[in-house]
Amino acid sequence: IIGGNVATPGDYPYFVHFDGIACGGTLIAPDIVLTAGHCKLPYPSSYGIVHVGRHDYRMGLWLDGSQLFDVVKQVRHPQFNDALCFSHDFLLLKLDGQSSKQVVSLDTNKDSMSDGEELHVIGFGDTTLAPYQYDQPDRLHEVTVNYMNNQQCARSSIYPNSLLPEANFCAMDAGEDGCQGDSGGPLLMKGNINDKRDDVQVGVVSWGLGCAEHPGVYARVSEGYDWIEKQVCKIS
Repeated sequence: IIGGNVATPGDYPYFVHFDGIACGGTLIAPDIVLTAGHCKLPYPSSYGIVHVGRHDYRMGLWLDGSQLFDVVKQVRHPQFNDALCFSHDFLLLKLDGQSSKQVVSLDTNKDSMSDGEELHVIGFGDTTLAPYQYDQPDRLHEVTVNYMNNQQCARSSIYPNSLLPEANFCAMDAGEDGCQGDSGGPLLMKGNINDKRDDVQVGVVSWGLGCAEHPGVYARVSEGYDWIEKQVCKIS
């Protein structure tokens, strides 16, 4: 996360961080995690471990309050296209148990966001713009960015329209962005500060050229919602 701050403990109980791969995700059902398609875990016989509700790596697992699970199945969106800058960049992970953490709500309306609307990105990704340096924080970070429609994004960046299909959208703010290591994490519309059930995930961190140099590109959750819903019903 570039230009952000340490998140308040307990603000994102649904955030999921992976062991062994620089990606995040969100708990969308007690045993299902949503992340980016390009975060597909590489080992089919032992997919890896995820931390649900992880906030502070300076603390032991139990003091941090997070929950540890193995991944037993992963399903990537059938239209995922890594040749087209990760179009339909969605992946679902099935956990080996059920988490008691609060799940996040998913956006179902592609018109739910307006130009300039403030959105929130969270993750354990790089926090520095220094060249050839990767600075992973030990605590979860957050930053605010502003929604851009695809036409505006194409005009204000070097991205051609062909890299901005309806399944993707952009968000940015000066000096603020997700970065390497934040892939798969959520872009959120924050709800009632005292009720995490009001938070809505509108995007999945997907890609961008540089960090905080050009708009960040996100997979549009409403575009993948029907597929996500069907798969959750099938594998949960």
